[in-house]
Amino acid sequence: MRGVSVGDDVKLCKQRVPFTGMAGTLEVGHWGGATVHPPTFTPGAFAESYFPPVARWEWDSAHQIQYIGIKCGDSWCSIGPAGFTRADWVKGTGSLAARARSEVRGWHDEQALAPAGGSATAPTSIRGTVVPTEDLGQLDTPGEFASWHLVARVFLSDNSPDYRRKYGFAKAAVGDSGNRLYLCSGKQGDCPGPRPASLAGTPSCIAADSAQAASSSHSVERWYAKIEPADGGPPEFHCVTRRDHTPLFQSLQKELPGTARWRWVATDETIWVRCMFGCCQVH
Repeated sequence: MRGVSVGDDVKLCKQRVPFTGMAGTLEVGHWGGATVHPPTFTPGAFAESYFPPVARWEWDSAHQIQYIGIKCGDSWCSIGPAGFTRADWVKGTGSLAARARSEVRGWHDEQALAPAGGSATAPTSIRGTVVPTEDLGQLDTPGEFASWHLVARVFLSDNSPDYRRKYGFAKAAVGDSGNRLYLCSGKQGDCPGPRPASLAGTPSCIAADSAQAASSSHSVERWYAKIEPADGGPPEFHCVTRRDHTPLFQSLQKELPGTARWRWVATDETIWVRCMFGCCQVH
């Protein structure tokens, strides 16, 4: 796949730009920059630094197809088959940086959720959106995760018994406070709240740490997640797998963008978020 520049004529950016390549014809829709923007954008509000150097899948609900979203300069480009319909942008709230996490589609992720923990793989009609906090990309040291730190908010288009049972998620509209996801790194006592091993439903990693802490003077250092449901229900505590990419980004002398994503697995979804120079998956 390749992109096609239209030069300095920004009027052309408001149009679909067809190009023909070996794989056929695709269209490119261009949103952002100083003069080209959807209705939810403030012209010129977001400089290039507010567009993360990432790509993601997006969903054309009118034609029921996936298309590609990717950073292109000081804008976000949508690439799909001829006649595709781009998803609308979400109106953000708060500071400019906070708004960008909702309005610039590269920061967050959205998809139809599969049943959680079941054998079926077909997606449901419930759409889940995970939006990172504006400071996630600046959290680079263990000390910043020595206690619970808010890293993302999760929004569901409707209540889901499956995702209520798995994560405690409740229905929440994008722009509200949402279901709040926190990370903490350390021994269990450094991250207050994980339930004791005797309590039913305790995630296995927390149960193992509780048992070890009860029988010795120290516990295992791990990453944990806490979820505060949008409807005020009791918090949920979960295991986290962290994959470190520090050597790679040090060698490239690049920053790891503070993004959040759904991670598809065979029977449901989990969540990825940046955690220092690595990726944390919430189980």
